Amino acid sequence: MPATRIHEVTNDPDARRSFTHGENCFRAYLAGGSVRFLEEAKTSFAAALRRDDLFYLARFYLGITQTQLRETKESIPSLLRLRESGIDFDGQVGLQLAYAHLKQYRDDGYRAADQELEAVARGASERKHSDLYLQAQAMQVFLYAVMAGRMQDESQRPHYATLAVSLGEELLKKGVRGSNERTTNAVLFDIFNGLGIAWMRIGQFGWKGFPDRDTSFKKAEDYYQQAQAVRPNTAPVLQNLGQLREIQSEAITDLNRPEEVSKFRREAREFFERSLEINDHDQFPFFRLAKIAVKDARKADAMALIEIGRAKPGAVSDDEWDKVRQAALKLSEERDATK
Repeated sequence: MPATRIHEVTNDPDARRSFTHGENCFRAYLAGGSVRFLEEAKTSFAAALRRDDLFYLARFYLGITQTQLRETKESIPSLLRLRESGIDFDGQVGLQLAYAHLKQYRDDGYRAADQELEAVARGASERKHSDLYLQAQAMQVFLYAVMAGRMQDESQRPHYATLAVSLGEELLKKGVRGSNERTTNAVLFDIFNGLGIAWMRIGQFGWKGFPDRDTSFKKAEDYYQQAQAVRPNTAPVLQNLGQLREIQSEAITDLNRPEEVSKFRREAREFFERSLEINDHDQFPFFRLAKIAVKDARKADAMALIEIGRAKPGAVSDDEWDKVRQAALKLSEERDATK
């Protein structure tokens, strides 16, 4: 094999055809298509690699697709293999590694993601690569927002909410302009979605030094809607809107407002169910729907959602699944006790 070969391309026509089909499917998914497009993209990229193991662009896209399918145990080694081969794709490998680490939803993953993004931003700044620098900053907004809601050390959560809000709003104030529409939209989506998450968590936890709960929820709603305007009908935003409604229902402690609680919970359920129409390859919406079913005293629905959801890939811990299952089982025990 000649040493001058460019590994972004392949001389194998079948590998090239498989890759092109996979890329088209991947784009269709990002445009709001169902998870079936993503699964077909993964199959096509894998087929391209079977034809040509040095078709590194196919390996890169396979890693991205695996992350989207919640298969981070496969995507991280795949992306690291590219790096070990000296393939960087102008910083994009580091960017996707950061996203894969983030999607593990663990503190060590967040730290690894932050390190990757810092390295990507530093390299982009040195090379004056404005698009890559912007992409790294936008992903940092998303990362810090996730950390604000999920860090094990809860005392650190307000700090990361502040980082997410200050960086995200600063970027929007400056004006987000990539070199092309695709880059601009990708950056805006990460910023809007990240800011929505950050303000949702601020409203949920009611930390001191932030606006009141209703104001925070309104900001979250506005940013989620802007994310939807950039990428209509995407599962992540529908899930986030579902979680926002669920949090809003829990924030109402006035017993004289049961109809409002029911309305928020019903809307939460609708958002999660809509997300499953697009992507049912993720534990999270099944888990949230199971929790809602428990609150609504629908034991059979809760048990069915738990059984289906636990078989899906994702980052919901066994402890969390066990807690919701025990709560569902308790429904019948309480009813039996009243007979």
